[in-house]
Amino acid sequence: MTHRRMLRSAPTLALAAAAMLVACKKPLPDETVFTGTTTPNGGSVGQLDASAPVIVDAGGGAGGAFTKPALLSEMAACAESRVATFAAKADALEAATATLAGAGGGDLAASRTAWLEAFAAFQELELFRIGPAQGAPAAGAMGLRDELYAWPLSSRCRVDEQLVSKAYEGASFSATLVNGRGLASLDYLLFATTSANGCSAFSTINASGTWALIAPTELASRKSAYAARAAHDVASHARALRDAWSPAAGNFQTAFSSAGHGSLIYPTEAAALNTLTDAVLYLDDEVKDWKLGKPLGFYECTTGTCPDAVEAPFSRQSASALKANLTASRRMVQGCATDYAGLGLDDWLVSIGAGELAGRMLGALVAAQDAVSALDAPVDDMLTRDPTRLAQAHANVRAFTTLMKHEVLPALTLVLPAGAQGDAD
Repeated sequence: MTHRRMLRSAPTLALAAAAMLVACKKPLPDETVFTGTTTPNGGSVGQLDASAPVIVDAGGGAGGAFTKPALLSEMAACAESRVATFAAKADALEAATATLAGAGGGDLAASRTAWLEAFAAFQELELFRIGPAQGAPAAGAMGLRDELYAWPLSSRCRVDEQLVSKAYEGASFSATLVNGRGLASLDYLLFATTSANGCSAFSTINASGTWALIAPTELASRKSAYAARAAHDVASHARALRDAWSPAAGNFQTAFSSAGHGSLIYPTEAAALNTLTDAVLYLDDEVKDWKLGKPLGFYECTTGTCPDAVEAPFSRQSASALKANLTASRRMVQGCATDYAGLGLDDWLVSIGAGELAGRMLGALVAAQDAVSALDAPVDDMLTRDPTRLAQAHANVRAFTTLMKHEVLPALTLVLPAGAQGDAD
């Protein structure tokens, strides 16, 4: 289930919710495709009408006859590799932050570097949100993604409340709400420099004065201890995800690649392939709407823009996260090997005689990747410095996901994920 669409049973409530959404969602600009050209000083971006996108050659990637089991096998290996990489980075993060809770405060710079590396690895892993990363009722679900990174449900106020209560010291910390744990909590704990909290004046920690009673040195000490515990929690769940995928443990890799051929989780090839294309459409919800659309004011924003909605605001990694997301999506669509070689969805389209559509699909994705790569500053900075370039990235991602939903999936006889059905854009 996506964060953005929650249906209510009462018709009046549904109508009210729809009216609110219309009221806070701006008309989208015309879709255009970024050609990769910018002015020397940042200026406006070069644009091309989306009705005539660049077509990328989609031939020759398969290295032989295409088969669905071969595609599933390559994607499973690609996902398992990303899981293993992230788990190793999470272990390094745990080790680095463990020193923060000791005497002398540890090495904050090393902890920040370890977080940045873990976060970058996770942003590629985000696209492979299948099986153990998913929540119920998805096949093979273990709900581990939100345990690792619950954004956009993360809450700075929740972290501040737990700094006051010292909930991070409790044995049940791993069972507390995910909006106060995970990589997002560490973005705040490791990188924020303010001594103010993120709660309203009516929050208990402010109304009762308990936050104000914490001395600056004590607050710094608590943040270090919280960061160490949160990093341990992330590493524990990362190891669980790694073990779930590993052929030597849970072996979800084989369960996915053998869909329809003895898999106990995926009785048909179509079930696993639909999970794969659902994962590609991470770009539709999280990237198009949450990471780009909301800051720009196009989605669930009641003011002109919503810069406070950006991802990783304290570490300033919002643009870097987008770039990693697009890289991972291209690995799934074109191929996971070096320079995107190997099997991807494009090869499947070519195999059924839809080579022209495969070329347009790749062209739209490359254009989206180029537009995101042109973001040379965090998203909130781009909002004030060059909003046109940011809107261009949104338009290009939207052009790709629209093509996926309305042409690619029907051509492959796959269905939209439940959250995207009825979504006009």
